[in-house]
Amino acid sequence: MQPIDLNPEPKGPWRWSVAQFERAVALGLFPEETRLELLAGELYERPMENPPHAYTIDTLYDLLARSLDLSTCFLRNQHALPLSIDSAPIPDIAVIAGRRLDFLQSHPRPEQVLLVVDVSDATLSQDRHAKAELYAEAGIQEYWIVNLSQRRLEVYRDPSGSEWGTNLKLPEQQSITPLCTPSVTIPIASLLPPRSS
Repeated sequence: MQPIDLNPEPKGPWRWSVAQFERAVALGLFPEETRLELLAGELYERPMENPPHAYTIDTLYDLLARSLDLSTCFLRNQHALPLSIDSAPIPDIAVIAGRRLDFLQSHPRPEQVLLVVDVSDATLSQDRHAKAELYAEAGIQEYWIVNLSQRRLEVYRDPSGSEWGTNLKLPEQQSITPLCTPSVTIPIASLLPPRSS
C-alpha cells in the first residue's frame, strides 16, 4: 500500500472534453440561461447579445443566404461546432458543405466547414486569439470577424498550425469575395449596422 501524500502537487485546472461538456448540458448541470462555449478544454460564458450584435447576425445570415448556392451548402446560426476532443466553439454563422439533413446524426467535420463568422464587440480579443487559433488548427479555410467597434471586416485565410497566412482588415468602403463562392462580391458596409445619425 502506498503512503498518502499529505502535500500533493497541484494538478492544475480541470479541463473538459466535448463529450463531458455535452453530457453535463444534457443532465442540466448548468443554469438554462447560461450560454457556454468550450475552447481548448475551458468553459467560457458568452455575453448577452446587444441589439447591434443581433441585428448584424440576422443581416449577415440573410445576405449569405441570398449569395450562396444553397443546393451545395447551408447556413448554421449560433450552433456549437466540435473541432477537436476539447473544443466546440460557437460561431455566429457557419457555412457548411452538403445538406442540413446530412447532419441529422452528427456534427459537421472541420473539412466540411467552408466559412465561419463571428460578430464581435465585447469578445473581440477572444475571437482574434483563442477562437482564431482553434479554427486555424482545425484547418478551417476562412474565418471572418465582423468588428463592430472599428466597423471593418477581419478576414483570416491560409491556416497553418495555429496561425493564419493571410489576415486582412477591410474597412467598410471595400468588398469581400468569400472563398466558397468566388462569383459573389459582398460590400463590407452591407455587413454592418447603419451608422447612427
